[in-house]
Amino acid sequence: MNKATFILSFDCEGKWGMADIIDDKINSSITNQNLTTSYKSILTLLDKYQIKGTFAFVAALTMSTDEFKDKRDWFAKSNVMIDKNQKWLKNFFENAEGNNFDGWFHPNLLDLVINSHTRHEIATHGFTHLPLSENIIDQNCFKHEMDRVQDIMTMKGLNARTIIFPRNLIGYLNLLNDYNIVGYRDRLFNSRSIFLEKI
Repeated sequence: MNKATFILSFDCEGKWGMADIIDDKINSSITNQNLTTSYKSILTLLDKYQIKGTFAFVAALTMSTDEFKDKRDWFAKSNVMIDKNQKWLKNFFENAEGNNFDGWFHPNLLDLVINSHTRHEIATHGFTHLPLSENIIDQNCFKHEMDRVQDIMTMKGLNARTIIFPRNLIGYLNLLNDYNIVGYRDRLFNSRSIFLEKI
């Protein structure tokens, strides 16, 4: 008799997942404390049932605020126009000006996953969760995002071999091998950002 198999993946993004639509509700609900509570609950359940998962981290989320301050120029290059009216990291930089990094940087989440009883895969979910589709960004922007992912993974002593594309918008598959990526999650549904235009 065949045994059923399933793949469980988690998009680990904090506020980066909604960088273009941050509002007061998101700011107050996606906090480091709430993220820690959620991740501990998820990891406890996975340990209890001995289920392995893929945790795809937005690389920026795994940085500390000190690492951000040291590498701030990395973020300036990711602040590209995503539509005619807004830059991708506009909301992030507004929060950063007020020294509000809660929900943006939380390296302890990565530590929780790595140190959990069950061994999980660590994958990438981009550098700043910028959609990586050819319809939205150019190849240079894609390379910048992936170069930063590699830099951060190296800082953390990791090597992500799988990518979960931000907003499930797949792009530049021909370049994944350059970053030692051997697998990705396919898009099974339409994402709201499918309607973003390339600027």
